[in-house]
Amino acid sequence: MNAYRPIGSTIKPLLYYLALKYGFTPTTFLSVNKQDFIIDSYGTYSPSNATNLYSKSPINMIEAIGLSDNIYATKTLLYLGINNFSIFLKRFNIESKNVPSIALGVDETSLINLVSIYNCFASLGVYYQPRLISKITTSDGKILYHQEESGLKKLQRPYTFIINQLLTSPFDENLIDYTKPTLLEYKTNNTFAAKTGSDEYNSYVIGYNPDYVISTWAGTDNNEKFYSKNVCKKVGIHKKIEQLENGYETVLDEDATNLSGGEKQRLAIARAILANTKVILLDEITNNLDYKSIKSIIKLLKT
Repeated sequence: MNAYRPIGSTIKPLLYYLALKYGFTPTTFLSVNKQDFIIDSYGTYSPSNATNLYSKSPINMIEAIGLSDNIYATKTLLYLGINNFSIFLKRFNIESKNVPSIALGVDETSLINLVSIYNCFASLGVYYQPRLISKITTSDGKILYHQEESGLKKLQRPYTFIINQLLTSPFDENLIDYTKPTLLEYKTNNTFAAKTGSDEYNSYVIGYNPDYVISTWAGTDNNEKFYSKNVCKKVGIHKKIEQLENGYETVLDEDATNLSGGEKQRLAIARAILANTKVILLDEITNNLDYKSIKSIIKLLKT
């Protein structure tokens, strides 16, 4: 919980909060075609979307959050100024690298601090110092330990309220366009604001409403890559993954209905290899596979 890791696109609500203060609105449109940015004292910066899909027409902030568009985030950062955003992040104990990619979450913080930042949004701007234990009582009600809650106002309520509404967009099916909203497959019965974030080593989902803040993180203690395109290429599933709506960020349903039997098998083999366990038990792994794939997979398993 206290380990520092890059936080990916979970940084974007802070970016867009600052943008609102600088005059952006939820309906501010920007063109988001893939492009190179020439930045003083940095050089050429070439951001891309995780899906490698791009809108042919301008999108607004609502769509940028729902679809987690990296070009929109980069342009927003350059409008605000990299240094201005870096200074803003210090308010939340994030020491920024002060580079263009901070809009995409290359800066590091702990999971518990990240949850506290989202709790600040849920509390309409009031930040509470993160702690694991706030109160300990005995079975008969005697208080052994109690940490008083003392929040600090770090965000302005009007802009925070707007961000909270914008963060419902990852669930909005009306935003399906050049790609799908990032949490479309995870619609909840109750209303939540939420954001995803990931890189090759970490994957986050943070959701909240006025009553709860819930966060999940997936990764490894030794910071191994979360997935390997090289392994996927060798088992013959890479091209199919790239063709999916959100590429390697695609959320599969329980039955993985968008994959064939052979593709499911290749994906299962890739996952088994990437788990890096000492022993892998395989049962009829060559079913549904052609000879070339069988040969490639057997070679891979021997390495």
